[in-house]
Amino acid sequence: MKKNLLVMPIEIKVREFIHKLFLSFHVLANTNFRVIIGGQRFITNKINIQNSLWLDKNTYSADRKKSPVHLANNKIIMMDEEGPISFFDKVNLKERYSEDIKHQVDYFIFNGINDIKKINKKFLFNKKYFIMGNPKYDIIKDNCKKTHSKHINLIKQKYKNFLFVTGHFALSQLEPSYLKQSLKRTGNYTLNNFRSKIKVIEKIRKNYLSLIDLTKNIAIQNKELTVIFRRHPSENDKNTKVLFGKIPNNLKVIYKYPVTPWLFSCRYHLHSGCQTSLESAVLKKNIITYMQSHSYSSFLNYKSFSPFFSEKKKCLSFFKNINNQNNNLFKYNKLSRIIVNIKKNIFF
Repeated sequence: MKKNLLVMPIEIKVREFIHKLFLSFHVLANTNFRVIIGGQRFITNKINIQNSLWLDKNTYSADRKKSPVHLANNKIIMMDEEGPISFFDKVNLKERYSEDIKHQVDYFIFNGINDIKKINKKFLFNKKYFIMGNPKYDIIKDNCKKTHSKHINLIKQKYKNFLFVTGHFALSQLEPSYLKQSLKRTGNYTLNNFRSKIKVIEKIRKNYLSLIDLTKNIAIQNKELTVIFRRHPSENDKNTKVLFGKIPNNLKVIYKYPVTPWLFSCRYHLHSGCQTSLESAVLKKNIITYMQSHSYSSFLNYKSFSPFFSEKKKCLSFFKNINNQNNNLFKYNKLSRIIVNIKKNIFF
């Protein structure tokens, strides 16, 4: 391949495709670059690409050594799709931003100034980095609403005003066996790492199961309210429905369309530590945060969101009077420090 080529691998289509397609359009319209966009495993393993800019989602160093695209005269840019990294716990941050990764990547893109404060200053020494946010926050601004208009219209016609609940984890990924396998695959397995991770995922598991129970109870308590639960992309419908057991008629477990049109369409958004809440904040939605445990780091990241509940009874009581709530209750502060392009006049 000749120079002036931008490569954008996609790991999870439903999460990444639309905003990377949108970014591709602007690259093609405003530069002399060509773009290759497609499945991460296919692009990495099936096509011999050289002399390109490679916009990487975040490939673990051990995986990149198996498919060393960084050694083919490609310049690697890392933009962590699971960021902002200011929301990562210490163990996760150490895994995803190791010394090996530092030597494999040429440029780092961060979401906001809080990312720079969170990451080790030694890691950034002599590295080029940019605070640019993420293109997914561009396509949820008002002037991009038409990108999602078809799905928004379908959702609003069918469900009207509804509570949207996002599940932020797959239960299968919270199993110790999965964790051990994942740490070994990425070259980060040590007994201390494993024990630290186990402590974190046990708290996340309790938090996630508590959200499932809360969602079901909200639907039972508020029969006139349509409640839509969307699972994490890594979970499957069967497992999710088993967790809910007998599902009330006004509770719908739906995994359809990208998440963005659902956020545009909902009246309320309930989450338990899900980063889609940042997208909801851009849309100035009524966000309710419920996090059972304050013992893991993500808890503090969402404390600027209000209302915030750590007790199920108080959250249920809030929903009992949801129609009488004043919209001024819903607040989220200092978001531009987390995501720089969350402001309507700043684009990735």
